[in-house]
Amino acid sequence: MKAIATRLKELLLLIQKDRRDAIVLLDIANIRYITGLNLAGACVVLNQDSIRIFTDITNYSSARMVYDRHIVHCSGRSPWVDALLWLKRCKVMRCRVDPMKIPLAFYLVARQINQSIEWVDAGDSLSRIRAVKDQEELNRIREAAAVSGQALLEWTRSIQEGISEKQAATRMDQIVIRMSNELPCFPSMVAFGENTAFPHWSGSDRTLQPGDTILIDWGARSDGYGSDFTRVFFWKKATNTQLRRYHAVRITLANVIQALRSSMKTSEIDGIARSTFAEFGLKEYFVHPLGHGVGLELHEPPYFCLDSGDELVINMVAALEPGIFVPGWGGIRLEETVCIRVSGAETLAIEPVREQPILSGNESGG
Repeated sequence: MKAIATRLKELLLLIQKDRRDAIVLLDIANIRYITGLNLAGACVVLNQDSIRIFTDITNYSSARMVYDRHIVHCSGRSPWVDALLWLKRCKVMRCRVDPMKIPLAFYLVARQINQSIEWVDAGDSLSRIRAVKDQEELNRIREAAAVSGQALLEWTRSIQEGISEKQAATRMDQIVIRMSNELPCFPSMVAFGENTAFPHWSGSDRTLQPGDTILIDWGARSDGYGSDFTRVFFWKKATNTQLRRYHAVRITLANVIQALRSSMKTSEIDGIARSTFAEFGLKEYFVHPLGHGVGLELHEPPYFCLDSGDELVINMVAALEPGIFVPGWGGIRLEETVCIRVSGAETLAIEPVREQPILSGNESGG
């Protein structure tokens, strides 16, 4: 609970030492960050030096196992209503929230119960705090990355010619669940051949054939904290064009990781990726932002794109995913989860990007 206490102290700096100020959290990720609990449908209120957890009966017992009775509240009514009535009784006048994480229905209920509250946008402040990971969070993300690497090794040994994209994705999900005892960070994505030209492919019954490009995007979790990786392979053989373009993406990924430093603008890192692709004559095929932060949510600050104002700070964790997507031909994307350190960037993968990405079908040793 030491890490939780430190996070609480940091969040409370956003409000004055005034009983009229409060922070209201409704989304699962922010609630888990500040309580350590996975409480769907709950409402957490921070006021002065206190924390109040308003929950329904389904989550009350689990919350009470960690927190005292005066912290956890359950009346049988909606947790939203309980929280808003408590704010009214305490004469709270200003509530700081992340407006991107608060549903419209909550504001409608709040207006009915207490019209005098001023709702203040604190989304950027909350995001900046969560973007810098503490040691406990880094340990969880490293564990998730380790499972992801182990899962990839097993997956590459298990796939066979004729397997479909959907079957291959399901197999990776099953491996991740067995190794981590948690659901994957997101449903694994697998594309073969020409389908790799779609940055976010939903999978199909298309089967694996010799010469196909294989793209897999997957990630494991550890105690709620995620990881995000993408790898590309070629099944049994590859053309010179496939290998040349793979090399270009691999060099681009290496360049951006090598360039990472604390205090750099993420837009500058995105620009390095685009400049490298331009040197290979492939810039037009890099059609999405370079990357995003990873933690309790798959996509969170910092964001790596040309118009981002985010700045790198030590202990931020990000997924960097340069790629090219050529209509009618296919795509190649390589993605690493990295941590910003004093000396640069730490790559968290235990299974690095391969220089020779051809799978022979004999990886199992058979």
